[in-house]
Amino acid sequence: MERFRTYIEGVDCSGKTTIGKAVAQKAGVDNVGELFMRKDNPWNAESTGEVPTNHPLFIAFLYKAAIWDILHHDSTKPLMQISFVAYRSTAYQTALKIKDAPLFENLLEYIPKFGTTVILDASIEARQERLKQRSMEQGVREVSKNDALIFKKPELVMEMADIIKDRACRYLDAIVVDTTGNTVEESILQVYELSTKNGVVCAENKNGCARIKADLPKFEKEILAYVKQLDKQHGFSDQMLTRILEPLSI
Repeated sequence: MERFRTYIEGVDCSGKTTIGKAVAQKAGVDNVGELFMRKDNPWNAESTGEVPTNHPLFIAFLYKAAIWDILHHDSTKPLMQISFVAYRSTAYQTALKIKDAPLFENLLEYIPKFGTTVILDASIEARQERLKQRSMEQGVREVSKNDALIFKKPELVMEMADIIKDRACRYLDAIVVDTTGNTVEESILQVYELSTKNGVVCAENKNGCARIKADLPKFEKEILAYVKQLDKQHGFSDQMLTRILEPLSI
């Protein structure tokens, strides 16, 4: 489907991965992005293994990965995007009131528009039931720390869900789909119909990433200040400092 461009977002156990992949398959779209639009992102430290997730500089790598992703995105190609690191991190930082790191919310206005943006929602009870089912099918070890918050801090999970809905509706004119009472098949059909109805590439995206290119010095300065602050606490090697402070390629 040539003009298919859909972005699906939602907090854990909303059904976004299952539904997103099924909709992409139904639409004949092979290009599926998860967290990042580009699979060859050189700053995605979790994928490359360059630094572990508990490393003090992991957030800096993630922030640069999010910027690189927007810089190098081709918005003329069909795409099913399942979640964005910038939206998920914005929800996490805002809910936990984290202010001593680069704010991912500053990147939201630069994320390219999609023909259809769908936020999948669900009650906390539905999420808990889905997580129980997943742990039975895949084993408890497959449940991530973020997933576990559904039982440990349900109010935090729902606050994060509200933050994502608010930001996505503000920046991307998102459509909220509540999957609580739906079967998986019903949700797949609903999102598929929305996607095929509205999946036209927005004209404003065809010129690429001029706005974020122009603002790169601002982001580089923010990253430099953050890394210097962390270096005082941890004393990183010269090699690591050189790597994280490499300019973002255009």
